[in-house]
Amino acid sequence: MKNFTRLAVILIVFFSFQFANAQNADFKGFELTGKNQSTVILNQTFTKNSEILPFEGKVSTIYGLAIKANLTFSNEKSMVRVILTDKFGDEYLVYETYPLLEDGNSITIDNLCEETGLLNGVSPKSIRFELKDASLTINSITYSAAAEQGVDVVKVKKDKKNLQNNRKINQLNKSIKAKGLAWVAGNTGVSELSYSEKKKLFGQSTFPAGIEYYVGGVLSAGDGLTLKSATGTSMVDNWDWRDRHGKNWITIAKNQGSCGSCWAFAATGATEAQVNLFYNQPLNMDLSEQNLLSCSGAGTCSGGYPSIALDYIKNTGIIDEAAFPYTATNQVCTDKSSSPADQIKIGGKVDFGSTTYPVSEDNLKKMIIKYGPLSGGLLDWSHAMTLVGWHIVKEGDTFMFRDANKLLYTYPNPYSTSLNGKMVWIFKNSWGENWGSGGYVYVETNISNFAWTHAIVAPITSLKQNYTVQCVDNDHDGYYWWGLGAKPANCPTCPDTPDGNDNDATLGPLDEFGNCIPLTNAPVADFSADNTAISENGNVNFSDLSVNAPTSWAWTFDGGIPATSTAKNPAVAYKTAGKYNVTLVVTNANGNNTKIKSGYITVNTAVTTPVTDFTSNVTTLTANSSVTFSDLSTNSPTSWSWSFPGGTPSASTAKSPSVSYATAGTYDVTLIATNSAGSSTKIKTGYITVNTLVSAPVADFTSNATTVTANGSVTFGDLSTNSPISWSWSFPGGTPSTSTAKNPVVIYATAGIYNVTLIATNSAGSSTKIKTGYITVNTNTPKTYSNSNGNASKEWISQVSLNGTSFTTNSSGTIGYANLTANVFNVALNSNYTMSLTPKYSGKNNYWCWSVWIDLNHDFDFDDAGEQVLTTSKSKTAVSKSITIPSTALTGATRMRVSMKRDVLPLSNEVFAYGEVKDFTVNITAPLAASNQLKSADVFDQTITPALTLTVFPNPTARVVNLKLDEIFGNETYTIYNMQGAAVGNENIGSTISQVDVSGLPAGIYIVKVKNGEQILEQKFIKR
Repeated sequence: MKNFTRLAVILIVFFSFQFANAQNADFKGFELTGKNQSTVILNQTFTKNSEILPFEGKVSTIYGLAIKANLTFSNEKSMVRVILTDKFGDEYLVYETYPLLEDGNSITIDNLCEETGLLNGVSPKSIRFELKDASLTINSITYSAAAEQGVDVVKVKKDKKNLQNNRKINQLNKSIKAKGLAWVAGNTGVSELSYSEKKKLFGQSTFPAGIEYYVGGVLSAGDGLTLKSATGTSMVDNWDWRDRHGKNWITIAKNQGSCGSCWAFAATGATEAQVNLFYNQPLNMDLSEQNLLSCSGAGTCSGGYPSIALDYIKNTGIIDEAAFPYTATNQVCTDKSSSPADQIKIGGKVDFGSTTYPVSEDNLKKMIIKYGPLSGGLLDWSHAMTLVGWHIVKEGDTFMFRDANKLLYTYPNPYSTSLNGKMVWIFKNSWGENWGSGGYVYVETNISNFAWTHAIVAPITSLKQNYTVQCVDNDHDGYYWWGLGAKPANCPTCPDTPDGNDNDATLGPLDEFGNCIPLTNAPVADFSADNTAISENGNVNFSDLSVNAPTSWAWTFDGGIPATSTAKNPAVAYKTAGKYNVTLVVTNANGNNTKIKSGYITVNTAVTTPVTDFTSNVTTLTANSSVTFSDLSTNSPTSWSWSFPGGTPSASTAKSPSVSYATAGTYDVTLIATNSAGSSTKIKTGYITVNTLVSAPVADFTSNATTVTANGSVTFGDLSTNSPISWSWSFPGGTPSTSTAKNPVVIYATAGIYNVTLIATNSAGSSTKIKTGYITVNTNTPKTYSNSNGNASKEWISQVSLNGTSFTTNSSGTIGYANLTANVFNVALNSNYTMSLTPKYSGKNNYWCWSVWIDLNHDFDFDDAGEQVLTTSKSKTAVSKSITIPSTALTGATRMRVSMKRDVLPLSNEVFAYGEVKDFTVNITAPLAASNQLKSADVFDQTITPALTLTVFPNPTARVVNLKLDEIFGNETYTIYNMQGAAVGNENIGSTISQVDVSGLPAGIYIVKVKNGEQILEQKFIKR
């Protein structure tokens, strides 16, 4: 069984290993230092996150602080953290503990401290308590008001940190063994960070307790802490892109530093590996995470989305690290180099959990095999990483871990440990090579815990360099490996299926489950030729296509020179015409196999240039008829090129084409006949004669309208066929009543129903079309505008201003409507204007909504597109807003309706309770000269909408989430988006607290956005 040397798993039976400098069970390094110590008695109990201010009036500067406390854990996920904050907002870890750091659930802390054991003069502000499933009683705090003299602060702090870490590592490994867990604790680059530095690194992510000390083994994530067995499947047990085809395709583990940019490192890590795999060579590019952080719009140091980052790499490309070095800050994009050495684009991405790859372990494994390392992540950690493979632990596997001194150890997995039969996923993290197993973490989790997981799609292209895909057969088994992507054109003749392991000649292609097919059988012979039909004295190149790694070849070529060959890919000459067999016998250590292709090679007699000639079934025809041509050329032409002036088609490469002629005339026909020896041309001048064919017309007509009002006009159009040359119309009831025009215009003055008759004539005859009752003329009824009114006894329209003209009016009272069309506003086509609307009221000052309509097409309604020229929502004061008179409006006087309604936008034809409607006249003229047009660039909507605040709770939630707004105004909507940016829910909001059912959504992180006018508020929530 192969050693799984990259999986950093330490077995439970090996937890008795003694870590250097970690034997002391006391709390050396956790003591308080400094002079002039004072104690503050508190005796306060806390069960939730809290903050106290014990320093007011007591001390201005401290040099150390410790606590005396009792605490109780409720479960394995409990946690207690005590933090000192100073007046500048800096934070210092006083003490942190969780069940893995203790021997029981009830703990006493006796004047212990961590980062606050030695302070270099801090101005204290508060002490903050962070608790999860725990209670904490603070008996007292003790602080030092003066520093020890002659103390090397930097050295002492470092020594204390080392002692504290050694104590924690010892206790972690003791607890891990006792609890049956399967990982090892040790010093790492992350464990050496300060609390503030770790807080910036972790960001909003939530990691398992003690993860900063992880140096190997399996961490459990998702729905529990206990290792679970692998799901039964036919998929291959192990896959790791760090050891495929004898190579490591993954670039080094990087360090994101104190910036929550894991999303950028996950996307970049997958892209760097994909470059190696696509070009099938270790290019090992160092691409710029800062490029994504600063330019992609996918996120910041506070978090982001790998999917958006990958879209940026697809559309724009990611540049090299040297062109935009990583600083772990939110730099501006303009800081990047304008001349990078490289810029890589990907072909796209495929999402795990899509319809193509629904959520299952097998589908995730198939994506890793097909597409290479993925940009992946774990939902409960809220953390993105590069997913490189998986492993099912078996007896005999060899594992690696590091001890407290960072020395590397290996240990064989014995029979019957808790790890046997467990499946772990292998991630490259972005916390540096000094964390985990060389920067990698091995995670056992349920498949529903995967999030932000995307495969990268080929091709991979460089905008700066010219890389070539390598197509190789390094193990010489007849199968080639060309990386990920389509088989390149530069591959030699070989099977279209790539090698599953190009480092082992006994292993061939992959089966559908990722297993390499063994090549332990006799070979299976097959071959091809570059040409199977040649002329005398021609040559053929043969290519071996046999599989299962033959080691020798025996060819027989009937009629060929040479007649036999032992070359793998021989070249053969054929002198004499005929059909010939080809035989190949291939052999390896497991046997031989024969392939015979009878009559495979055809050798034709040498040919001479054709003598071109042709005929046709007719040479004289009438218009709109067709002709069939036939080739009569000698010496076996192989291609034909016809030319038919006046015909359809006008050219053809068929041997016997059919051609239509629509127009009378005399036409030439040309044929060029070709074979391998050459070509010749035959032109027959005036070969085809086409005569004119005239038929009597078939009369028909149409009109632009069949129903008009009295004094309306109708335009008639001739639809007759066969080319009439004269027309005779009859229009009873119309003026004129007759016409000889082709497309006459007729006026109907009197209401009624009327026939129309057309006689169409040409030289072949005439035809008559009568349409009975074709035209209906209706009585002309004057149009009026629809009614609309409110009740203006409490609130009304006081003033309307437009284009320098203002009209001030009084209330219309309970009627709620005033016809003020005697008042005229002058405007011009294709111009912008500022309209001002002023309300007046008696009593309470309410919110009012305004609508203004102009009958732009003069059709006595306000229903047409663009006629509602102004709307405003919920204003208590006068409003000003820009309106536009479009260039398509009709000129002349028309009606403008102004409507003011309490709380809700009014309609153009409704009756409502509170507000008023007033009609005015607008006179529309031709467009003004450019110099006279009003400039409206600085016009703005003065309507004020109060700002909202959004609260989302409970968060996380399993079934229902509540959206709380401090106030609503009647036009709010919410939309819920998933992590891929797709909208999964949308509805109006009807009250200040809206309950949204999310039980139907899959588990994951979502964003809810609330929109009120121009305001957009958003919050993130987790669906369990």
